[in-house]
Amino acid sequence: MAKSINDAIKMEITAPADCVKEFNFTIAADAVKSESSKVLSYISSMVQIPGFRAGKAPIGMVKSKYADSIEEELRNRIVSGAVSKIEDEKDIEILTLNFKSAPDFKLDGSEDIAFTFEANIMPQINVGDYKAIKVEVPSMLSRRALSMSVSTSTVQCTAHSPKSMVPPSPMICSRRATPAISLPPRMPLPE
Repeated sequence: MAKSINDAIKMEITAPADCVKEFNFTIAADAVKSESSKVLSYISSMVQIPGFRAGKAPIGMVKSKYADSIEEELRNRIVSGAVSKIEDEKDIEILTLNFKSAPDFKLDGSEDIAFTFEANIMPQINVGDYKAIKVEVPSMLSRRALSMSVSTSTVQCTAHSPKSMVPPSPMICSRRATPAISLPPRMPLPE
């Protein structure tokens, strides 16, 4: 018998579409029964029932009174075990993960549990030889050509814009021959 529920979970992966994977899980009835008894003892150690010391109430009474909590904890352990199995698959990059068929949890462990997750995954993209692509880098402008270019653009921009759209600024409104922006002196450019 498996020591934990994670060891008892069996997973099968299918791919119905290119970017979709289905994870089919089955858990044997004896593993469900074993995990259910572990959950029952865990919850019985935490609850206090009037007339009994903490953690000393009869298991049958705890099972009947806290059946919803026991079922929820069992469901959480099984689903988290299934998700951890999916996470162990290193070559699959999952975008979304949803139940395709929700499990029906039985506390008594009379039958196997089966459920399916459907996942949208990242598509496989072949990059190719991107280093072979040639890129032409333009030559650098000289300081003088750059200053004339900036100065001319500023004058053209202010000359053709309506006055209501151009905010009053000495940088934009002046028609000086000097550049509107200046480069720091530490940054040498070729002449």
